[in-house]
Amino acid sequence: MEVPPPKPNINCSQLQSPLFAKLSTEIRLKIYAYVLNDRPFLHISYCYKRLGIQASWPNNRDEYSDHIAFRQYIPQGNFSYLAHNTHFNLLPLIKSCRLIYTEAIDLLYSGNTFDFRMRKEFVNFARSIPPNRLESIRFLNLDASGNSRLYHLLYAEEVLSRMKGLRSCYISFDLSVTDASIGSRYELPEVLQRSWLARVASSVNTLRNLEHSTAFIVEAIHYVPDEHRYEVIQKWDLANE
Repeated sequence: MEVPPPKPNINCSQLQSPLFAKLSTEIRLKIYAYVLNDRPFLHISYCYKRLGIQASWPNNRDEYSDHIAFRQYIPQGNFSYLAHNTHFNLLPLIKSCRLIYTEAIDLLYSGNTFDFRMRKEFVNFARSIPPNRLESIRFLNLDASGNSRLYHLLYAEEVLSRMKGLRSCYISFDLSVTDASIGSRYELPEVLQRSWLARVASSVNTLRNLEHSTAFIVEAIHYVPDEHRYEVIQKWDLANE
């Protein structure tokens, strides 16, 4: 039995839709951008064993909540009911038809700030998308805390080296420790903190050697229990060194 050859991948004209019949490509792209790029951050996280996108709005609880050092304690963006409502889901638009996907998919990657906690989400996300999509990401936030997450950066460095389209990438390392049994945070002993800080500095040196090194800003932070706030220990702004 002969297997018929695969059909060519052809986008239909879709002229039966007013979106394509009456609107120019320029106007359609503006509509796509309004839908896909209207939120400050896209949080990438696991959702029922699958990577999911959670859109969010700015968190205006206080003037410090937007600072890179506070994302561990007060994440950028407000995880509200609206953020999880299907009305704010980004994917149905680009999945609605192949022609919309073709026209809009670049905006999803190039026009958003992707926000990851520094665990396996970032590396797995990079493995799940085509290389050209990874290279089209321009804005990225990575948060890390704890000793184990410092090791995760070793895997992330290889991914970051391939993201040559990056214009801005913030990486923060929280050198505090969380005691899960009592739900509190405390400072590391000074000797251990210096050890962790040296590992962060080593990773920064790796980023310096990248072709797009000027995109990176790295901060090492720690929690000050007595003052109930975060403090920046050291900052590396590779564009202004």
